Amino acid sequence: MRILKSHVLTVVVFLLTSAAFAGEIRERFEKTCPLARNGYFSLENTNGAVRLSVWDREEVRIEAEKVASAGREEDAKKLLAATEIIVRQGQNRVEVITRTPQCSDGGFWDWVFGNGSGRVAVTYWITVPRDIDLQVETVNGDIKAQEISGRADLETTNGGVDVTDAAGSVSVETTNGRIAISLKQVNRGESMQFETTNGSIVSEFPQDFSATLSASTTNGRINCDFPLTMQSAYERTSLEGRIGEGGGKLTLETTNGSISIRRR
Repeated sequence: MRILKSHVLTVVVFLLTSAAFAGEIRERFEKTCPLARNGYFSLENTNGAVRLSVWDREEVRIEAEKVASAGREEDAKKLLAATEIIVRQGQNRVEVITRTPQCSDGGFWDWVFGNGSGRVAVTYWITVPRDIDLQVETVNGDIKAQEISGRADLETTNGGVDVTDAAGSVSVETTNGRIAISLKQVNRGESMQFETTNGSIVSEFPQDFSATLSASTTNGRINCDFPLTMQSAYERTSLEGRIGEGGGKLTLETTNGSISIRRR
C-alpha cells in the first residue's frame, strides 16, 4: 500500500508539473546597431545568461530569447508582453536594458496551480566589434565571453563567469559561481579585479605579464606560476607581491574556493 501511494503521488506531481510547464511562451528578439571600434556597449539583465563574441564589423548584433512560464498560458503571455528589451543608441555607444515584471512567489503548489505565479528569463547572444569597452550585468545567469578586447566589466550574482582569449583588461564579480579568465594580451598599467564568494578563480596571463598582485581566500589554496617578488610572508590563503615589473594591480578574492594564477 505504501508503494502504491508513492507511485500515485509521483504520477500526480508529474502530471501537475507537466501542466505547469505547458504555460511556457518563447519569443525571439534581434537588432543590429552601428558601433565603431573604441566604442562602448552595456547590457543590464536580471534572469538569464549572456554570451559575448566579436566580429570585424563596425556594428553590434543583439540576439535574445525571452521565455515566460506560468501555470496558465494566458499568464505566460502577459509576462512575456510585459518583458521589454530597450536599446538606446548614442554617440558611438549602445546600451541594452532588460525590464521584466515582478512575479509573485507563493511556493511550489501556487506555481503548479498557476495562482498568479510565474517566471521570466531572457538569454542574450551579443556580437560586438573588437576594441570596445564592455559593461555587462545580470543577476541569475552565467556570463561567457570569447576573444573580447578593450576594457570589460562583467558582473553577475548567481552564475559563473568564463572569459577566453581576451585582450585588454577584465574585471569580474559574482557571488555564487566560478571565475575562469584567460587573457592573451594585457593592457599594461591597468588594474583588474576578480571576486567571488562561493567558487574558485582560475586566471591565465601571457608570459610577459606584469602586475602588483594581491590574492586571498578563506577556504582554499593559492597557486602562482609566475616568479614573484614577495611583499609579505607567504601564506596558504594570502599572497601579495610583484609579478615582473609590477604596474597595475591584480586583485583576486574568494571565500570558498582556490585561486590559480597561470602562464599561458
